[in-house]
Amino acid sequence: MLVSRIADLLSAGPAIAFLSVLAGSLGIPVPTVAALVFVGSLIARSGFGLELGAESAGGAMIGAVIGDVLWFSVGRRYGAKALRLLCRFSLSRDTCVRSTADFFSRRGLNTLLIARFVPGLSVLATPMAGASGVSFSRFIAYAASGDAIWIGTCLFVGYGLADQIGTLLHMLRQFGLDLGGVAMTVILAYVGLRWYSRQRLVRQLRMARISADELAALMSAHVAPVIMDVRSAGQKKEDPYIIAGSMSFDLDGPAPVDFPKDRPMVIYCSCPNEVSAAVVARRLHRLGFRNVRPLLGGIDAWRRSGRPVESIISPRDRSAPAALAFPADFAAGTVAGQGR
Repeated sequence: MLVSRIADLLSAGPAIAFLSVLAGSLGIPVPTVAALVFVGSLIARSGFGLELGAESAGGAMIGAVIGDVLWFSVGRRYGAKALRLLCRFSLSRDTCVRSTADFFSRRGLNTLLIARFVPGLSVLATPMAGASGVSFSRFIAYAASGDAIWIGTCLFVGYGLADQIGTLLHMLRQFGLDLGGVAMTVILAYVGLRWYSRQRLVRQLRMARISADELAALMSAHVAPVIMDVRSAGQKKEDPYIIAGSMSFDLDGPAPVDFPKDRPMVIYCSCPNEVSAAVVARRLHRLGFRNVRPLLGGIDAWRRSGRPVESIISPRDRSAPAALAFPADFAAGTVAGQGR
């Protein structure tokens, strides 16, 4: 019976590779890397490794490319709306639009070569490529190359660890767990851990936020809060508008800005959960700024309230928001706090 099960697993290797990679590419929280590593171990234990390896790699590539093309098309058609929707429903805060936008703005299409190695980055990098307006041929060349590197690496690791994986599965069978039970346990544990991490972040960042109406009232009363736009350059390019009087936040700026510690500060981003703004606000609190509040709902909430925004699309006619710089240790702390 055991031999029969092994034979069934060997024949199912390409299907496992295809389905797991397709699910992961579509954003479904499954342990895709673990599945590919397991398939790699099956290849090593089979008597026809080259043939099974080619079929498994081909199945995984098909699943990856289907997901890539789908998300590229969504990004091309819906742009920032699709990115914000993914940010809202992500199980992991590192898939928030800001982190990916920063990465993509610095490295361009080269991001796609390593995106699948970074948790969360692969799901957002492809629609961001579509939103950026690059040609489909260039996109697919980079995306497929990155897919091939990632798939090959996972299968190779599984191939090299075949004996250890076989021993582990044998031990689990001693406890009455078959492969299906192990797979379900891993998936549930993976999703549960991601959900717990997300909820823990929300609890940590829960602080007094300011609504669009409250901010408008402050501005009308001439209280003059410092308003900071913490979106990345890529996000501003996609949505070239700011709240009037905003200052852009420069993580790399070495020079401090001399503001009174008790002066009101309002921070906004475009991530629906205000993750970026809340992280920056927490860092400012640690530096001694006592009156820092993220804008509830970000710039989108400001728009929905009917308040005006300023365009920065034409640098010749409109000056871009002034750069707001903070100490280098603050910038480093913010990057580390965002898990990038």
